[in-house]
Amino acid sequence: MSTKSAPPAPSATLFSHIPDAKKQAAAKAPAVAVVKPAASVIVVAPNAAGTGKGNDFKVLMLKRNARGPFGGMHVFPGGKIDPADHSNDWSSIISPTQIARSQANPTVSLGWKVASIRETFEECGVQLFTPPLSASADKVQEWRDKVHHKSTNFIEMCKSSGVAPAVERVVYWSNWITPIVVPKRFDTHFFVAVLPSADAPSGQQHAADGKETLSMDWFTPNEALDAFYKGTIKFITPQFVNLTELSRMTFADLEAFVSKGVERPGIRPITPEQAKGPDGTTFAVMPGDALHSWTKNTAPVNAKNRVITIKHKNRDELQWVCENMGSKL
Repeated sequence: MSTKSAPPAPSATLFSHIPDAKKQAAAKAPAVAVVKPAASVIVVAPNAAGTGKGNDFKVLMLKRNARGPFGGMHVFPGGKIDPADHSNDWSSIISPTQIARSQANPTVSLGWKVASIRETFEECGVQLFTPPLSASADKVQEWRDKVHHKSTNFIEMCKSSGVAPAVERVVYWSNWITPIVVPKRFDTHFFVAVLPSADAPSGQQHAADGKETLSMDWFTPNEALDAFYKGTIKFITPQFVNLTELSRMTFADLEAFVSKGVERPGIRPITPEQAKGPDGTTFAVMPGDALHSWTKNTAPVNAKNRVITIKHKNRDELQWVCENMGSKL
């Protein structure tokens, strides 16, 4: 599994959230950061101008504020789980039918999906609601600001407006945990949601919030990867791997996945660890790889699940390699 060639600059971005190994070793009893639960939605929409895998749909990405976590990176909408996302109030807001469909195989609780929908609305205005808000653009913006200020306002908005998070429309896709050496760590569950169009429906406005996110872009997976190779956008390992997987799919594949409402089989946490080969090649190993700390004693000696940076004279090449594992992740 390999990606296209790339100039040198973006390769460093892939590991920019992982401190230098020598500095780690020199640190005295470094404290391990508390892992905070988070949720994110990979929002996709059809792309009439493209055909085939990785081209006939677009993915919504947001550029993060330079001052916050993952500053300047392009990410999928999402954020931390708040206690209100697990409130008992949701059982009276979301219909039993929606809950039953959403929890067909509940690896994650309802609150993770509520959080992913709340954060998506807060950060870019996309309404994964049933039904959509019936309100003026100014009123919707007012609600976005209120939800940003306090997550319990999302409950208030749904109750007063007669809408509910469409939890059955977000389907569990993957689970990534920030490496142990990173100062701020998240246990992020990624979901996929499908929109009928990348254009905002009549009466709605989709835009970055100007606080946590500065701009909103729609890329095909191949466009996003090409922009990363050229250094025009930055992202880290979860985005790289998710987009690489999406580049091998069509919009029909994703529609069928969400319509079925069943999470991907075999989802397990993925925590990348930085490693370097004897030839100086830098790579990030993931669970299932014989070099990963979680699986080094159980994986076959030749098992590989890693993102490799191969340096050439005038360019870098990135490869996601999965070998002798029996499954991708």
